[in-house]
Amino acid sequence: MDAHTAVVSLAAVIALGISMKWLSWAINAPSILLLLAAGFLAGPILGWINPRELFGHLFLPIVSLSVAVVLFEGGLSLRFKDVREVGHVIRNLVTIGAAIGMASTALFLYYALGFSLTFSLLESAILIVTGPTVIIPMLSHMNVKDPVRSVLRWEGIIIDPIGAMAAVLIFDALLQQSVTEALGVISIGVIKTVVVGTVLGIAAAYFMLMILKKFWLTDELHNPVVLMLLFAAFTLSNLLQMDSGLICVTIMGVILANQKETKICHIVDFKENLRTILIAFLFIILAASIELEALKGTLWMSLLLLAFLIFIARPLSVLASSCFSELSWREIFFMSSLAPRGIIAAAISALFGLRLAKIGYPEAEIIAPITFTVIAGTVIFYGIATPLIAKWLKISKDPKQGVLIIGANALARKIGEVLQTEGYQVLLIDTDEGKATETKNNRLPVYHGSFLSFESDHPKGLEGMDKLFAMTENDDVNSLAVTHFARHFDQSNLYQLPAVSPKISVPMKGRRLFGDMYDFTRLSAFLRQGYEIKSVPVTSEFLCESWDEEYGFEAFALFYIRKNGVLTPVSAESTSPPAPGGKVVFMVKSR
Repeated sequence: MDAHTAVVSLAAVIALGISMKWLSWAINAPSILLLLAAGFLAGPILGWINPRELFGHLFLPIVSLSVAVVLFEGGLSLRFKDVREVGHVIRNLVTIGAAIGMASTALFLYYALGFSLTFSLLESAILIVTGPTVIIPMLSHMNVKDPVRSVLRWEGIIIDPIGAMAAVLIFDALLQQSVTEALGVISIGVIKTVVVGTVLGIAAAYFMLMILKKFWLTDELHNPVVLMLLFAAFTLSNLLQMDSGLICVTIMGVILANQKETKICHIVDFKENLRTILIAFLFIILAASIELEALKGTLWMSLLLLAFLIFIARPLSVLASSCFSELSWREIFFMSSLAPRGIIAAAISALFGLRLAKIGYPEAEIIAPITFTVIAGTVIFYGIATPLIAKWLKISKDPKQGVLIIGANALARKIGEVLQTEGYQVLLIDTDEGKATETKNNRLPVYHGSFLSFESDHPKGLEGMDKLFAMTENDDVNSLAVTHFARHFDQSNLYQLPAVSPKISVPMKGRRLFGDMYDFTRLSAFLRQGYEIKSVPVTSEFLCESWDEEYGFEAFALFYIRKNGVLTPVSAESTSPPAPGGKVVFMVKSR
């Protein structure tokens, strides 16, 4: 492949991956489904992208380093405080559950589908891996509640290095001449992999912390140096013991996530953005690298295996791991209905396909196509069925999200009351004790204190919140609040109400709330003059354009509530008013 073609292909992979992520957000569909479909279409169907030809010998190294970043970022999201009550369930899932899943899958492959013992053991080890590349986006898309969300997140991240280690050790053991030698290889290998990965992971994490605490770097070098240390630790660990690097980077992330010595939020933000790009990139090249003929030749066996994994192996693993836990039957049922395979399984299958081919193993060519079919099948099945199951079991959160209001003044309280009446979760924050007390008297949730300390006092206080309204009398405080909470909210959902006249320049950091015509001073004056804030359903008889006829010029819209419950504040960039079936929240002069 010449340089020009390589550049075009690489640009196409990245553009296609990010476009599918964008499209999934626009149509509210699981991104993994679109990524797999786009990669498969661009690769084996149309032949536009050939990852193995594009990357050559760098294909597996690129995948390995990308997976290291994904697992590290996953580790950064794992906090012990989130799973104190269900930690034993996670332990059981990655030990007892993994063993049951692997054993049952191996037996099915060997006895039901007629594969060799070597292939059955290897493929079953590969397929116990669920993986954060799929689990995390699906959990986010379905908005799953805790503790199920935390359990599945922990399982998906921890099971990856376990599955990789099992596959490597089984492969090495099968090359031995006797059962005794094979058991010795597995036992020694497990000890070496766990010890090397754990020790290096702990050492690298505390070295990172020392660098950050002692300010040996400028802020602009934090993320590049952390990434450098991540790759160095991953590579060194793999050099000392094959595939121990996955354990190493996972432990690094977990230690950094649970330490309290220094803030790492900027590192977490960077890794989250990098993970988004890498997942899009990896799934495109994964789907595009499959050979169509090999896929067709193993299709019926792969579909039988897929059905066994979904309807038998996964439920058995979850039931055995959680039958004596505090989880409800709904939570256990949901966990049984979600175990998609991801990029880790694909990478391991590609690696062992090459290794088996080198020793002349007859089933070397089918390990990757079968694994890909299982990956695609589990993603499609769980992507379509599990959201429906989540709604049926009431495991997912209400799509109506909450509003965090900075300020507990009269205007903020009145708006909070109306939004709470409409079913939205509302929380006000203010340092003034009198305003906080008045807010409590109005039966509104309020935090008395600075928004700067809110997260430390209430670690889960922002759950369910997707919009921020900064509405104090001070523009600087409003701007600081928007800046402070920027990492928790999408930029489009950060709103700020100017405290002064629109003609005066204010330090706006968020979107202007309620348009260009109104500010805090003017709206507060309207309240004192007897204006009310109320909501009115939009019907075919009473459209938004009918306000002038009903109320004259003494009414103006503050919020639009769509038929699907989406709350849209009126701003300079507001879309059109809601269609019949929605509501309008507006300020109107009392009669």
